[in-house]
Amino acid sequence: MKCKTLILVLMASLFAILSCDNDDYEPLYAGMGTVDRMDRQYLIRFDSGEKLALADSSLLVYCGAQRPGQRVITTFQFLENDRRQQTIYLVDLYRVLTKEFFPEPTQAESDSLGNDPVEVDDVWTGGGYLNIQFRTPTTPYAGRVHYANVIRHDTPDEKGYVRLEFRHNQNGDGRESLATSYISLPLGSLADAPGFTLTYLGLDGNQHTWTLQKKDSDTARSLNTAGAVRLE
Repeated sequence: MKCKTLILVLMASLFAILSCDNDDYEPLYAGMGTVDRMDRQYLIRFDSGEKLALADSSLLVYCGAQRPGQRVITTFQFLENDRRQQTIYLVDLYRVLTKEFFPEPTQAESDSLGNDPVEVDDVWTGGGYLNIQFRTPTTPYAGRVHYANVIRHDTPDEKGYVRLEFRHNQNGDGRESLATSYISLPLGSLADAPGFTLTYLGLDGNQHTWTLQKKDSDTARSLNTAGAVRLE
C-alpha cells in the first residue's frame, strides 16, 4: 500500500486498467471519488457513479483521508478479481485537498491568500465537485506547506458564468522543480451554472483565464499524482 506515489491515468471510461492483460496478474483500476461511510464501513463514491466498499480502511486512515466528503484519487483491486462483489482493496491513495469556495475576501484576507504563480493544467466537474489539476514550484523534500484557495466572486460575467479566482500561497518554498496537485470544491448550488471562468497568475508572470462550459466539464484528461506538495 502506498500514499500518493503512483502515476494514475483516468480517461472517459469507467475505470482505466493499469496492469497487463495477463491471467497471472490481478488488474489494477484507477479512479477519483469521494469518501463515504455507511454504518461502520467506509466506501468510495467514484465520479463514474459506482459506490464501492473498502475491504480494509488502513490506507485511508494512514493518509488522513477517512473523513466523509474527502476527495481521493486511488488505484485498487477488486477482491478475488470479481467486480460483482462491489468490494475493493486499496493499493495506492492520494488525498485531494477538499475545501469550500472562499467568499469575496477583505483586503487583509486577500493578502493572506497569497498571489504566487501556478500552472493550471485541467479544470472539470465530477462527483458534484469542481476539480482543478495544477502545478506549483517547490523544493523537493523541503516539507513546506502550500496554501491553495478558489475565490468565488459575487457577480457572474456577461455570459452568466461563475467568476472564480485561483489563489496560491507558496509559504516561502523554493522553485527548484514543479509538483502536480489537486483541489476539489463542492459545487452545491453552482451545479446548474452554465459555466465557470477561473483566473490565475501563471508561471510566466501573466494573468490567465480558464473557461469551462458545463457541457465540456465531466471528465479529467489525466490524473498524475507524482511529486505532489502538501496543501492546505
